[in-house]
Amino acid sequence: VMDYIVSEGDLFGDVSRYSERVVCLPVGSARYIPRAVDFPIRARSEISTGRVRIAIPAMAVKIIPPFLSALKRIREACPNVEFHFFPNQVSMAHYICAKDLHRWFPDAVVHPRTSYKEYVDNLSSCKLALSTFPFGGTNSIIDCFLYGVPVVTLEGDEIHQRSDASMIRR
Repeated sequence: VMDYIVSEGDLFGDVSRYSERVVCLPVGSARYIPRAVDFPIRARSEISTGRVRIAIPAMAVKIIPPFLSALKRIREACPNVEFHFFPNQVSMAHYICAKDLHRWFPDAVVHPRTSYKEYVDNLSSCKLALSTFPFGGTNSIIDCFLYGVPVVTLEGDEIHQRSDASMIRR
């Protein structure tokens, strides 16, 4: 049983959705400290392939059918899109994840887990990133911000559906 939920005030949405007592912290009271890197943070670089590269920087468990259905609608409206998934999987888990994603998008690029530098090099070569829903991705959003990749998100009514939009507003 949880008695309280504590977070920044702009994350809660409709507080009547919570059974716990809501404790609102001032907006901006949580600080995100970027990871230390041993390479220079460089400007975003676009690779010209004639297609619009869209990053999906999300753990595999967040890439769910309602989100994939939304991507399918984007793809039908914009056939020149190339999705780049970053599900953070290795070995057999990566193989299975890639196989499942290729059922939806046969030409998708499904990146295996790599070094952080290789990850951000691949991420920064995309035109924009899409945030998964209903669960966003704080670390992925911060990586996009650090490397100048614009993020599109869908804001919902509950705290797990609001964090990405809140970070973008700030």
